[in-house]
Amino acid sequence: MVSTSKGFTTFWDTARSIFVRSAGTLNSVTKCGNDICATRSTLTPVNLATQSSRSSLEASLKYLVARSIAARRDSEYAPGKRSPDWLKFKCVNEQEFVIGGFTDPAGSRIGFGALLVGYYERGTLCYAGKVGTGFDTQTLLSLRRKLDARKIARPQFVDEVKENDVHWVKPELVAQIGFSEWTRDGKLRHPRFLGLRTDKPATQVVRERPQPA
Repeated sequence: MVSTSKGFTTFWDTARSIFVRSAGTLNSVTKCGNDICATRSTLTPVNLATQSSRSSLEASLKYLVARSIAARRDSEYAPGKRSPDWLKFKCVNEQEFVIGGFTDPAGSRIGFGALLVGYYERGTLCYAGKVGTGFDTQTLLSLRRKLDARKIARPQFVDEVKENDVHWVKPELVAQIGFSEWTRDGKLRHPRFLGLRTDKPATQVVRERPQPA
């Protein structure tokens, strides 16, 4: 998706598609596995026959994927260089998740290592991944006390959780989690703890999906 305002063109990453400038022309490219493919659209396709074109696009992809970009219409992207003509903004999603367990802390960490979170689907608790960032010392300690009070012997997730040193808890606590995207296997990418939610029952937490326009 592209929009223009005050001399800048803004691009949104959608399904791993990004937009880059090449030779003054706006081009749409898509990452297809380990390859870069030109997207057939009303935009001018990129010539990927030369190694220089592919190298430039690969560098652009590493920089642009999972971000929003604002760029001046008359500028070109220079890999590895900062420019006031190209501005990046991280794209962040967030929703609530049920806490179903936690891991032990490692090294100098206190409280716990990571939260194991999930959501309900057809009455079963599905595992969505572990969350290990976003906590300060006070949160680690206070949340550990809440978790210890809810310890149980068996996991409530319907999926197998492949983590070591795990403690299971009653799925009662709800956490607000920020993340960049869902992975293809249904796990959270770059999740971050934002806080506890007390306004929503755990059994009402489901995976939020984009609604058609």
